[in-house]
Amino acid sequence: MKVIFATLLVFALALPGTASAYEVNLNCVETVPPSIKVDPVSDEIQYDFSVPSRDLSPVRLGAAAARAYPAGTDTVTGGLRWDTPVTGFEIETGGADFSKMHQACLWYKTVSVKIRLSPHIYIAKEFSAPGSCREAIMAHELHHVDVDREMMNKYSQIIGEAVQKVANETGAVGPVDSDKIDEKRDELQQKVKAAIGAAEEPLHAEMRERQAQVDSPEEYRRVSAICNAELSASANAPAPA
Repeated sequence: MKVIFATLLVFALALPGTASAYEVNLNCVETVPPSIKVDPVSDEIQYDFSVPSRDLSPVRLGAAAARAYPAGTDTVTGGLRWDTPVTGFEIETGGADFSKMHQACLWYKTVSVKIRLSPHIYIAKEFSAPGSCREAIMAHELHHVDVDREMMNKYSQIIGEAVQKVANETGAVGPVDSDKIDEKRDELQQKVKAAIGAAEEPLHAEMRERQAQVDSPEEYRRVSAICNAELSASANAPAPA
């Protein structure tokens, strides 16, 4: 799962007339608790009916599809769904700058996480005509998308809790040398990234397990029987006069 991040750094300067008192007692304390927001977003499903069955594989669909993890694809039933989630986050930090002492404090102010799912369903070209086969394949692929969306919503809460824990445990960083504030900000970024990555590991495992349940032998036999019957009926249909 791809992770994208950005940061915004905000410092609170010591007030005129009070700097001396602050700089004598360099205690770094958060002014407000950190705010954590996780936003799961699922785009509208995109459909493609132009690819023949022989080409319905992640590798043949291109490099981007080839990077999709196994739980994000399904190619057995004459259809394919591709919907690898992408996680991004932004950090806004608060802090205090004790300029006379060349010291500073830093803490999480807000962390905003967005998990985006962009499902794409392919139906094999030979099954693209309206009929019972297309309906069966479509229902199968939509079931996969429903599972992905369910898992994304479930783990959004888990990811939020993991990030909140990191922010709470980190608290206020410092005082540190003002020249090292960028380094400390990078450390805050990496802590959030690591927390998200750790929370995503069980997500991948559970998604593979749930998708395997959708791809049961019974389901494949059911869809295959519908499509084979439709193809047989089409082959045996009398030629137009």
